[in-house]
Amino acid sequence: MATALSLAACGTDSGGSPGGDRKAGGSGDHVKVILDFIYNGSYGPLAYGTDQGYFADKGVDLEVIPGRGGDLAMQQINQGKVDFAFTDLSSYLRQKLQNQTETTAVYVWVPDPQICIASLTPLSSPADMAGKSFATVSFSNGRTTVPYVLKQNGVDTSKVKVQLLDISVLIPQLLSGAVDTAESAIPDSLAENRITAKRAGKDLSCTALSAWGYKDYGKMLIVRNDLIKSNPDLVKRVIEGFDESLQNAVANASSDDIFNALKKVNPQTDKQSIADAWTGFKDMEKGNTGAIDQGFVTYSLGFLKDTEGLTTTAAPNTFYDNSYVEGAR
Repeated sequence: MATALSLAACGTDSGGSPGGDRKAGGSGDHVKVILDFIYNGSYGPLAYGTDQGYFADKGVDLEVIPGRGGDLAMQQINQGKVDFAFTDLSSYLRQKLQNQTETTAVYVWVPDPQICIASLTPLSSPADMAGKSFATVSFSNGRTTVPYVLKQNGVDTSKVKVQLLDISVLIPQLLSGAVDTAESAIPDSLAENRITAKRAGKDLSCTALSAWGYKDYGKMLIVRNDLIKSNPDLVKRVIEGFDESLQNAVANASSDDIFNALKKVNPQTDKQSIADAWTGFKDMEKGNTGAIDQGFVTYSLGFLKDTEGLTTTAAPNTFYDNSYVEGAR
């Protein structure tokens, strides 16, 4: 399991249970959040905001725990080991429909699906995938989302060969010509993969699934329902800290600012890839962060019904709460 990185000045939670225990010394309510991945460019605004004191100003001592996928993030919050978690919309709804989580979605961090299809030749339309191979990894939902999007766009998916590879060889296999296309993630993996491609003397193109009609929130903040019930004011202050961090970073932070903030919490941060990822991250934001759009939830519920047979009689707006987002952006 990844090592927890505390972004606060003081030590660990003395209480050991969710709910924002007030720490000795008046440093604020200790709150734990787990990421769905390592501390990378997509989380640059969080490192920047913590560095700027936005959470401390709201009486919040935020402990950030790097993760290794949405499944682990959901597991940790379901077991009560963290108060908040980052995950994607479809992963969250999948567990809600199976009654596996007592959480609520409260904030959009990345407003678009992060999956893109990498290729050495640009793809002009979904029809270009016919007759090509698509490489992904066994733990990625790309193995179901890509065929789903292609089918929605009238592509015969029997003509698209999905290959499951180890993540370490995914891009090398693409660059060698062993596969025609491969999954990448915007903006972080794409930035790193393009650097790798340039070193091999090649240019990497990447088509976002959102360009072909797929809707998902790449990173969304969820919170335990018991914390909402026991301390709604704390939930409000934490989300205000996230919002202030994100909005101010996108508006004001340079790539150097983001790199310097990330370097403090992840010493292996690479300056060039962070600069590229930060540009890509800002391009994705488009002012659509914060409030959750019911249309995205409706689309994702349809996706889960069509691909996994998961259904619900609950209204889409019962899966999220926008009341903590100022102005309901």
